[in-house]
Amino acid sequence: MIDSTDGAICRVAYTFSKRTDPEDTLCDLRSREATARKNMGYVFIDDSRAHARDEQSLKAVSEWAERQKIDVVFWTDLRSNFEATCSRAFSVDAALAHVQSLDAEGEAAAAEYIWRAPLFVDTPLRRALEIQPWFQPRGR
Repeated sequence: MIDSTDGAICRVAYTFSKRTDPEDTLCDLRSREATARKNMGYVFIDDSRAHARDEQSLKAVSEWAERQKIDVVFWTDLRSNFEATCSRAFSVDAALAHVQSLDAEGEAAAAEYIWRAPLFVDTPLRRALEIQPWFQPRGR
């Protein structure tokens, strides 16, 4: 997810599609993410089409794509559900409190999610979680 409000700049992972029709690529990603088309961001560097939740994210992806010499980029463009889920605005402290309020199964699922993320996904929340006494990073 790209979050221009609460997100942190970090390295991204991407892959190239073997599809020749951009609509097929968009459909593949949308299906993999199990979301609606309205939750997909995209930019065609020739300026023919673009869609994103906010202009700041669209600009950042467009500039990145131009630097990478990539013609079309698709991404999952979901809104944060933190406030709706936790009844408070997102912050690293609020997210830590939320994770610590989970039962053992939920806490383990949160830890597993972080462990599975590539190490280069280095965010303030990840760093805060990884120093918690209960959080035991696997093989790190």
